[in-house]
Amino acid sequence: MCLLAANMDRSRFDVRVAALMAGGELEKRLEREGIPSYVFSFPESPRSVGLPVEFFRLVFWMMKLKPLVVLGSIFWADIYGTLSAALNRVPVIL
Repeated sequence: MCLLAANMDRSRFDVRVAALMAGGELEKRLEREGIPSYVFSFPESPRSVGLPVEFFRLVFWMMKLKPLVVLGSIFWADIYGTLSAALNRVPVIL
């Protein structure tokens, strides 16, 4: 994901990355590349009571951002990203 974001033509695309948890080295790499990243505090367990709160933070973040394309990677990021994008009627969901 970092490689894709770093190599996109930023004169044509407004690239942003959302992470479900603190990203460590990947977050630092995005920062070095000048790519805005937003870190949510999704719990590790999908049964956690904090999950709905973070999910709706992601939904509202997308609502504010109004992305045209959403790309998810890794299982849970793909699930939550796809659902959030669908709720926000994002035209392209990959």
